[in-house]
Formats: sequence, structure tokens, C-alpha cells
Amino acid sequence: MDDIAICDANILIDFLSASNGKIAISAISSLFSNIYVPDVILAEVSMLSEIEAKELKLKIIETPLNEVSTSEHGRLSQKNTHNQII
Repeated sequence: MDDIAICDANILIDFLSASNGKIAISAISSLFSNIYVPDVILAEVSMLSEIEAKELKLKIIETPLNEVSTSEHGRLSQKNTHNQII
């Protein structure tokens, strides 16, 4: 079986908004070895806690700080004079 990653919060939101969303996610989980969800993506989905995600067999992965500090809309953090992310 393969691994997949859900890297868009809207995908989880759409599934969870459906009447049987959690059942669908659980069924999909049985088709793959691992379904990875970055923690920053899960944080955008208010209707799913980390505990619930784990119950659905989603694997929460920690997003490296250097990835969190930059977004498609620009930097979310600033660098100090020593080039450290603050």
C-alpha cells in the first residue's frame, strides 16, 4: 500500500462538511499505509482536533520551522540582525 499526504486544509474541510465525512476519511485510511497531514494544515481545520485526526488514522507530521516562516503570501515571521527566525 502507498502513503499519501493531505497538504490542503480545504480537502479535510470538504470531507468533514459532508454528512458522513469522518466515515469517508476512515474508509480512505484503510486504502493507504499512511495518510500524512502537516500540523499547520490540521491547525487550519477547526472541526478536527489532533486526537480525532489520530482516531481517523491520520498521521500528523511536524512542519519544519523554516517552512512555517515562509508562505505563498510572504514571510510570516521576521529575521533579526543575526538572521535567525523570530
